[in-house]
Amino acid sequence: TVFTASADHTACVWIAESEGYSQVHQFKSHSDAVTGLALHPCGDYLTTASADRSWAFHDIRSGREVVSVSGDDITGGFSSVDVHPDGLIVACGTDDSLVRLFDLKSRKNVKTFDKHTGRVTAVSFSENGYYMASSSEDNSVRVWDLRKLKSVKKFDFDGAVQSCAFDFSGLYLGVAGPGVSVLSTKKWEVV
Repeated sequence: TVFTASADHTACVWIAESEGYSQVHQFKSHSDAVTGLALHPCGDYLTTASADRSWAFHDIRSGREVVSVSGDDITGGFSSVDVHPDGLIVACGTDDSLVRLFDLKSRKNVKTFDKHTGRVTAVSFSENGYYMASSSEDNSVRVWDLRKLKSVKKFDFDGAVQSCAFDFSGLYLGVAGPGVSVLSTKKWEVV
């Protein structure tokens, strides 16, 4: 199964067939470009984020939108999304330099991190859910301790950072921007 996000305001679910891929669902929850996708840890739901300042939660099997969340207090469009390993928290990076955490059940913005000074390009949770990383066009990656709700590490680069992601073991954090870097999470240094 493959998931795609598009500037045409949609996200799609595709399945492999003998002669390529076939679209099985198209989600039309947003009024602007879909800028991020994240698979829920249970594997049955897809979270989408959009430049229209909303995120939505979709049932992959039925093709149904479960919930769509937006708010008047959200000023910048969403640029990225990830779902916490416990499946209860959604993180969204924004065009106005913020990382917003939402409680999936209440759909409320429960925490906003404001240390970046440029568009947040990616968010990623560690495998145990203790840490979250965010990359930004401010040439940095920040690591957030979710138990203390604060930034605990900042890595500066020579240009805008386009993406960051923890590996499945939680031992490494990959960073893409001006080049590619891999950081060890044991000592928080480039390997």
